[in-house]
Amino acid sequence: VEITGVYFAYHMFGRQMGKLEVQVSKDCSGGEWWNTEWVTVWSRSGNHGNQWNTGQATAMTSYDSFTCVRFFGTTGEHARGDMAVDDVYVRATQLLTD
Repeated sequence: VEITGVYFAYHMFGRQMGKLEVQVSKDCSGGEWWNTEWVTVWSRSGNHGNQWNTGQATAMTSYDSFTCVRFFGTTGEHARGDMAVDDVYVRATQLLTD
């Protein structure tokens, strides 16, 4: 399976909001996903208001084929920011082999 798009809602509110990233990887098999190379395909930082926003990461074709996706959040300097992700949809295609 190859991931071709990730669609989601995100909430990033606060004066000292950090950063939210969508990252993809070619290999996360074997249970060591933290040890693999991740590529950021979407990111936002800072305050985006006290509301839900729509995010989509679809420009993945230039990075080869990916089979794993993760959301990676980094806190701001202090604890004055709230971050959340909801309603995640991952679009994938089946790869055919000989």
